[in-house]
Amino acid sequence: MAVVDVADAIVNNRIISRDDHPVYTTIQAADDALDGGPYFMWVKEGTYDGFTISTDKVRIFLEQGVVITGAVTLSGDNAALIRGPGVTIQGLITVSGDGSYMQSMNGGGDVGVLISGDRCYMNGGGWGTVCDGGITRRGIDLEGDDGIVENIAAQTTGGGGVDWDAVFVDGVRPVLANVKIPDSDLNGIRTGAPCTDALILGCISIQVDAGVVNVQTPRTRLIGHRGESPGAFDGIFLAATSDNSVVGASIIQVDTGDSVEINAGGDNSVVCGNRLDGAIDDNAAGTVAAINDTTAF
Repeated sequence: MAVVDVADAIVNNRIISRDDHPVYTTIQAADDALDGGPYFMWVKEGTYDGFTISTDKVRIFLEQGVVITGAVTLSGDNAALIRGPGVTIQGLITVSGDGSYMQSMNGGGDVGVLISGDRCYMNGGGWGTVCDGGITRRGIDLEGDDGIVENIAAQTTGGGGVDWDAVFVDGVRPVLANVKIPDSDLNGIRTGAPCTDALILGCISIQVDAGVVNVQTPRTRLIGHRGESPGAFDGIFLAATSDNSVVGASIIQVDTGDSVEINAGGDNSVVCGNRLDGAIDDNAAGTVAAINDTTAF
């Protein structure tokens, strides 16, 4: 397996090899030369162009102080991208390969992440790592099946007039855990078809322009969320396609909307153990609503 380690590394924008291999001035050139099989690459502090990794089972470490000025694409399967503190990627991160792994050490920023590969994992290392879609795109798109995103912040620009959710999930069996939404031009988190069986755990929406969580998919489990919706928007909205969902241990405030609204067709859902700002607006059949404090605010 080809190795670009601490000694054979990118130094001052060059990958240096002790074995008289060619010198590469970009990450892309190094990958193109090494893509005959798995490799490990250590990227030293500096500013680099974006790159596309199509090789399977590669491991890339971006050390503290790395800035990537373009888009990054991981299209190979089982690729790993590990980032030191404060690493910034200024283009869209697209993960289309299956089984890929992304780990950040807290801090740094992105302009958005799109995960379309299945069984992928992303850990921001803390809320200091922010995926900011601005007025251009969502902060995080989790489209692949069985994906996990946790310990990260995601946002779009509130008042931007482009109606981007901070986080959108439409893969099957996704998990969002400990995700902070500092701001959103639409909903904090939204699920959409063909998503089923989502777990949204311990997330918080600081400021949104619409709903805290908009659930459009069946068997969604929304546990331990905190947020506030403005104007007439509902805090948690369960659509007609959200049957058999569960909302629990959440704290939701609103202005004039409903803390929780369940549309007709969103049948057999459970809403229990929440602190809410007003009664549940239940238009569905078979709802179990119990032990909710609806006069908390």
